[in-house]
Amino acid sequence: MHYLLLLRPSSVLQKTIDEAIRKFSGIHEVKVEVDVAKTAIEFAKCVDQGRRYGAVVIEHELEEVEVNYILNLYHDLKRKPPLLLSKTNYEKLVKRLMATQITPVFKDFNKDFIYDYLKETLIIAEKKIDIRIIKEVLLSVTGIIHENTQVKLEALGLSEIKAKDSKQEMSSIIAFIGDGVMGTLSIATTNNLIGLFCQKMLYCEPSDVTPTMRADVLNELSNQILGAFRNKLAQDGYELSTSMQIVVSGDKDHLFQTKTNGHYYYLKFKHANDDFLITFAYGSYKKQKGEPNFSRASLGNRTLDVRVLNLVIKALGDVINLGGERPHKVGLAEQKGQDYQGDSLHILHCRGHQGSFIAAIDMPRSTVGLITQETMGIATADLTPDMINDVCGELINQISGSIKKYLGPMGFEYLNVFHGSFCAEDQISYLLKNQGLYCRMNFMLRDQPFILCYGMESAQGSKVFDIWSYVKSLGQVGKPGGKGKSAS
Repeated sequence: MHYLLLLRPSSVLQKTIDEAIRKFSGIHEVKVEVDVAKTAIEFAKCVDQGRRYGAVVIEHELEEVEVNYILNLYHDLKRKPPLLLSKTNYEKLVKRLMATQITPVFKDFNKDFIYDYLKETLIIAEKKIDIRIIKEVLLSVTGIIHENTQVKLEALGLSEIKAKDSKQEMSSIIAFIGDGVMGTLSIATTNNLIGLFCQKMLYCEPSDVTPTMRADVLNELSNQILGAFRNKLAQDGYELSTSMQIVVSGDKDHLFQTKTNGHYYYLKFKHANDDFLITFAYGSYKKQKGEPNFSRASLGNRTLDVRVLNLVIKALGDVINLGGERPHKVGLAEQKGQDYQGDSLHILHCRGHQGSFIAAIDMPRSTVGLITQETMGIATADLTPDMINDVCGELINQISGSIKKYLGPMGFEYLNVFHGSFCAEDQISYLLKNQGLYCRMNFMLRDQPFILCYGMESAQGSKVFDIWSYVKSLGQVGKPGGKGKSAS
């Protein structure tokens, strides 16, 4: 049994909370009772009588005497129930109570917000997803593929595995997060099988299939498979959001390493001589204060803030330098959702209640060789895809850590959701997407080039510091690079 306490609520708020509790109790099978206090004295008696309130909801503006009454009461209490406050009340208490004890409502006490708050506050942290849900959704893959392509896949079983490197001609990754759950859905398959899907879905001849078409089709199928999983979890009260998608391909196999926390489940499908391999990884995290607000918030008119970008460049220089010699920027363009080519791609995706960011480096083998020669004595000719992934994976991890350090004082707080590296003996083609805004910066380290992609999904950007108007005023903006070429 859980309890809520309302201090002098309006009839509208009481009705809203009753509706939210009915929804919450129906989905999560958790019983919640509500007490109402009309005065601060009644409030003190309720709190002091020993009931373990999951939250205290205060909508109407508190008088100063009531504020002092609550502060004195909370000073003496051993167990302090969290306060859910209107904006005005939050501003009166924010400097006098610990941040973990108060949560603001900056818009209104609507049913969705109350439901999310109950879920965040009352449900036991790190609740595991039932494996039956994962199995049910993953086994529905055959239906999704057949409905789109009329191709029948043979399912060869579900198993739990440890994280491992994989090799395949095509791979797709989608990262997701929400309600204490985060992870990735990855697909590894062949150009031949995705080419067949293209022919069936787009009604084209084999000779008409292009790498861009294959990337788009694999991306769409990945979306639909994850969508089935999200819809199933929604029935159990979870809400997941996605903000990162990658498709990587090449003429030959590429090595890819993907990491997220928690459990890894592997499902193998077969069609003729082609594999269609799915790895579903998920873990739990401690929800961040304000996350329910963000999950339903409109980001409005977004922009990439040039102040943030300057911090990203500074973070890059902290990590990649040779004897104090830092990379210098030679060009900047807007990153588009289109195919690019490179020797390798290394990504770290982070998420917080303010939004998400992705940092990625597209680094040629020669540039990795320069770094490893100077720091480890390993020449370019000796580098293997495994070594490139290890070196660049560590670099992007350190760059992202430095970015988080610089963004912390600006109010950003992020946790790592996904870390991945992709490399081949020959060039790879990659499609990198998210729901936010990207820029693509060309750098030179001595005489060797590389590219840093940075993307952010956030409402924190200011039109005053909009990067694109700033860059255009300097005459530095370039055209976004297309297939087989880089932006400059």
